[in-house]
Amino acid sequence: MFNGLLLLTIVAYCVEWFAVATENPRLRRISKPAAVLLLLAWFTQQGHWQNELWFFGMGLVFSLGGDVFLLLPVKFFPAGALSFLTAHIFYIIGLNQRLPTLTWPCLLPLLAVAVAAFLI
Repeated sequence: MFNGLLLLTIVAYCVEWFAVATENPRLRRISKPAAVLLLLAWFTQQGHWQNELWFFGMGLVFSLGGDVFLLLPVKFFPAGALSFLTAHIFYIIGLNQRLPTLTWPCLLPLLAVAVAAFLI
């Protein structure tokens, strides 16, 4: 479970948090993409991008793109935001591969929220 790549990923995120806390932009330009790249490498090693894991892998790829774009000048912000939006769409699809069975006990809270929202 705990292999070297995962440990490197954790260390890279600690370095990233240190770079943020100390407001070190030079270190951050390296630590931010390195942390996500290591996470992506660990994910690839563990999951092999099979079935619904493909969506999570693509989410990580677009998250990496978003992180890189946000490290660039402000004119690249829209590209970063679009990358993160795309990443979240992939994560949502990955998390919703199998729809739950809808039963009355599951639908009652949804119905209560819908009625409350209508009344408000």
